[in-house]
Amino acid sequence: MKFIFVAFIAFSLLCPLFSYAQESFGNLKVKSSALYQSTLDSQMTIKKISILPANDNVGGIYARPAEEQITQLINSDHRFQLGENQYAGSMISLDDLETNPQQVQDLAKGISSDAIMACRITKGPDGIQVHLSLFLKADGQLIAREVIKEKPTASIVNIRSAIKDLFSKVIKQIPYDGLVLSRNNSLVTINLGKENGLQVGQTLTAVLLIKATRHPKLHFLISTDKDVLGKIKLQKVDDAISFGQIITEKEFGAIQKDTKISGVEFVQYEAPLGDSFNAPKSAPDKKISFGDNPQEWRPSQPPSFGKVGAQLGIGQARNNTTLQSAGALNGRDSLYPSVKLYAELWLTSEWIFDFEMKQGIMSFNNPGGSPSKLSGNESAYLLSFGYNFMVQDDFFGPSILVSLGFANYKLDVDSSSPLTFNSTSYNGMFLGLKGTMPVTDDKKWNLGASLKYFITSKLSESPQSSGSSSNTITQFSILGFYQKNTKLRFTGSLDFSLFSSRFGGGGSRPDPATDASQKYTTLLGGIEYLF
Repeated sequence: MKFIFVAFIAFSLLCPLFSYAQESFGNLKVKSSALYQSTLDSQMTIKKISILPANDNVGGIYARPAEEQITQLINSDHRFQLGENQYAGSMISLDDLETNPQQVQDLAKGISSDAIMACRITKGPDGIQVHLSLFLKADGQLIAREVIKEKPTASIVNIRSAIKDLFSKVIKQIPYDGLVLSRNNSLVTINLGKENGLQVGQTLTAVLLIKATRHPKLHFLISTDKDVLGKIKLQKVDDAISFGQIITEKEFGAIQKDTKISGVEFVQYEAPLGDSFNAPKSAPDKKISFGDNPQEWRPSQPPSFGKVGAQLGIGQARNNTTLQSAGALNGRDSLYPSVKLYAELWLTSEWIFDFEMKQGIMSFNNPGGSPSKLSGNESAYLLSFGYNFMVQDDFFGPSILVSLGFANYKLDVDSSSPLTFNSTSYNGMFLGLKGTMPVTDDKKWNLGASLKYFITSKLSESPQSSGSSSNTITQFSILGFYQKNTKLRFTGSLDFSLFSSRFGGGGSRPDPATDASQKYTTLLGGIEYLF
């Protein structure tokens, strides 16, 4: 009886221990962990994609086949489902969607998809441009955008081929390759298979997306920071699905359903040329890899904030005044130096702010008094704000800038006895129009022109006034630049400026003036830095 009592007590004490051991070591049950979650990772979980109605500028000739091709591509990719395309409200241009995430969210209200794909096809004199973009529904942000240019006579077949190429590039910019579909103990199922290039025995990386870096102006996804959660080794691979075992894990239960899979495609490099650290000087990358002072190579980011520039110039200046008694008085400098400094700030890819300053020094002959030579100082200051129309959806391609601005032009001239030329200050509001376009296939050489139309113009004079005036300001420039690299340009321009006034009397000049004009022709050359 005593033995039975002792056995009962021992059994009562050991049962909880056996139960705990079985739970901890026998079944290896995985408990979900909230530690390895992030808002970005959750938003980037893309299983279903909807398509916005495609649009073109040729009455839907290209839009309908393009939309059909995108539908077919989504249906043929086992990683995604095709979502419904019932959108609230009127359709919005692709440019507006890319710059305004709220419009994407408003447009996608009521749909259950995780992402939205939009396509636009534009036919112009230089060819057909196909533009494909992918947006997240959760925050309306742009994930990826790709643009391709076809020949001017592109067929429907070519458009479908271009869509297929763009679709592949856009999908590859999603910052992971696949998802964990389920987990049972240490075994996982993945929505990738032989169609994605997987093989038995391959090791994949499970990651958590923690931070996104976007283009500062165009807003598409540049890169993401990832936290490695563990490694998965594939044991069985079917066409569209794979089964693997977790071989390492950051913490028990870190890999869960919808965990992102990375590392399907590895970066490959060319085989080294023998002993790479003693490679011959003829090696293609000798300038960055070899020599006495080898330097690390870093990719150059395209400029996205603006540019600054400086130009030196030589020009001709003419200063004319007609007096009632003395007649026409003409002063001229055939060769005077000038310098121009300017800056351009790209608030967005469309909205641009400009500032310009110019200084010049000249010497006029004095036809009506003493001294025989009069020194002059030219100065100009301009501020403008404009909208940039991109002809081919390429910021550095053909474009037309329409702007509104204010300018002040001042010419200080020495006094003479009797007075020949007044010092003058012209100012006013202007409408600006500037167009540039590449003239070579590599887009290094560009030509353009600019025009300023002054909607208001005002003149002030010193030391004497010529009375009330009617003023006209005309400015025109021929422009050109050579793109040395992504940050540096060599620039040139030929500028023409004309300021003219007709006087109505009532001034303080002893010999009243009837009209006056100033004409400048300047050839400038310089350099621009884009940042």
